[in-house]
Amino acid sequence: MTDPNSIYLRVNGKRMSLAKFLEMAPDAAKTVDASGCTALTELRADAAEYVYASGCTALTEPLHFDAGYDSREFAFSAIKLRGKWRIIAGCRNFTVQDAQQHWGRGGPSDRPDCLALVEKLAAQIAAAER
Repeated sequence: MTDPNSIYLRVNGKRMSLAKFLEMAPDAAKTVDASGCTALTELRADAAEYVYASGCTALTEPLHFDAGYDSREFAFSAIKLRGKWRIIAGCRNFTVQDAQQHWGRGGPSDRPDCLALVEKLAAQIAAAER
């Protein structure tokens, strides 16, 4: 196994070892860029506004689902953070319900293409939770 002190990601704009990241308080990470960090098995970032976890192959089902891309080419993913599901898309980090409201009819960003991706993720989550 690779030493977590020799694996790096970016947290709040600064390079940080995986070991230090896992020691952080969950609400201390506002921006997490773990793209390609194949050793990351848990994403502790409850208060993160921005999460980039593309290529984190250790975040696997039922911890992570991908739904595809919207018309703007933003990837829509669901990630289980500290036991709670989050919908990550572009700069957004929502609960499933908040994502449905945000992209749903009459929401702040009424976008049927985005809502369809959120509903796809919600179905994957529901199936995983059974």
